[in-house]
Amino acid sequence: MKIATWNVNDLKAITRKGSLDEVLKYDVAMLQEIRTSDKPLDLLFSDFAIGVFLHKEKGYGGVMTIIR
Repeated sequence: MKIATWNVNDLKAITRKGSLDEVLKYDVAMLQEIRTSDKPLDLLFSDFAIGVFLHKEKGYGGVMTIIR
């Protein structure tokens, strides 16, 4: 089992750069500081289970766990 953890400092930024595709190669990926108020529903593939804990204020923290 391969596990990755990463302080991404904005989920949208790594999505635009294509770095999220690299993270999805791991069995478990834990992302910190996703800084979004919306749940990333575009990641709801049949291969992944997603746990998202958002911060109440936009632009602050938040974490996401992606499990294959």
